[in-house]
Amino acid sequence: MTDSVREQIMQAVITALNTNAPAGIPQATRRLLRPLDPSELPAIDVVQASEEVQPIQNRLNPTVKRLLKIRVRAWVMDPQPDQALDPILQWITTALAGNSFNGLAQFTEEKLNEWNAEEVDATYGVVSREYLIEYTTSRTNEVSSR
Repeated sequence: MTDSVREQIMQAVITALNTNAPAGIPQATRRLLRPLDPSELPAIDVVQASEEVQPIQNRLNPTVKRLLKIRVRAWVMDPQPDQALDPILQWITTALAGNSFNGLAQFTEEKLNEWNAEEVDATYGVVSREYLIEYTTSRTNEVSSR
């Protein structure tokens, strides 16, 4: 079965984050479904959060606009987590801001950043950056982009 446009965009997000990344920037992966081991840090993962579907012009139009919300999360173990996360955030912006993912998306827009730090046996930090990606598909076929 052919991948949906949504899945193609998710694959393109990972590719963008992993292509020509500067030294010290970890490779991005899809959603991490298990706790991270400290030896795996720093890390970047990408999570699909939600998707809103809107008719274009009228309900008879065969095309719908989709607003895919993703979260790109960066994880570090560092006594100064905000400082350690900064170069990773800079790279995420460079890789994703305004990216159309080879024409699959109309736009990509950064919407929100949320930081969290926790002291356990070491200091861990995570930032979750939310992006909104607009794209279109056929109303009846998510594989067709228009």
